[in-house]
Amino acid sequence: MGIEYRKTKRIDIKKWFLGGNSKIYLIILIVFLVVAVFAFNVLKDVDSGKSGEEQSFFSIDEETNESSSKSDDNNKFIEDSQSYKIRINKSTHVLSVFKMLRDGMYYPAYTFHCAINSNVETGDTVIQGKQTWILNNDYSYGHYASLLGNGAYIHSAPYWSQNKTSLSVTAYNNIGKTVSVGSIYLKAADAKWIYENCGINIPVEIYEDPEEEPIIQLEDFSKLPGSAYYDPSDKE
Repeated sequence: MGIEYRKTKRIDIKKWFLGGNSKIYLIILIVFLVVAVFAFNVLKDVDSGKSGEEQSFFSIDEETNESSSKSDDNNKFIEDSQSYKIRINKSTHVLSVFKMLRDGMYYPAYTFHCAINSNVETGDTVIQGKQTWILNNDYSYGHYASLLGNGAYIHSAPYWSQNKTSLSVTAYNNIGKTVSVGSIYLKAADAKWIYENCGINIPVEIYEDPEEEPIIQLEDFSKLPGSAYYDPSDKE
């Protein structure tokens, strides 16, 4: 019995590609590539968008926390600046600062030597505004001025210009006396403390009591030599 052989038909790949169907397959291949590239870009954009959202959320959260912290600090400062009151004894040339504590009572905090113009009226008023420099009645300038509702103001010893090296030494040495220039003036550091810490609308009382003793012992006031040209307390 003989062995029967069958001839296997071989597929000619080259002929298959170059045949009549080659254009159809080419179009299918191009479409597939376009769809693949489009899908890849979409997935990439989605992933990028998620990453951006996460970063944006994190940044906003950080900014919110920082803003909240600053707001809390500002609120605390405003609240603290409203807790003071000032009393000025026109007879003894002493300015006293009181601070309200949690029990609602005022307690002495600071006392400063001051000079007071004879035309400053006694009575109750408030701090109504602030100015870095203010022009005095003799064309000198007061630094760190806190304006009062009665027209007077608390400021540094006078300068001859808006320059801290143009101090009127005569006016400075009159701190602790009744004067005819400026309004109510102190050493620059003392005026600056009030300017920076005592808020708008806090009460100010100006009165006369020659027998009153300072509530806190005052530091000795040292006069400057005639050749001086700046207030040594004005360090900034």
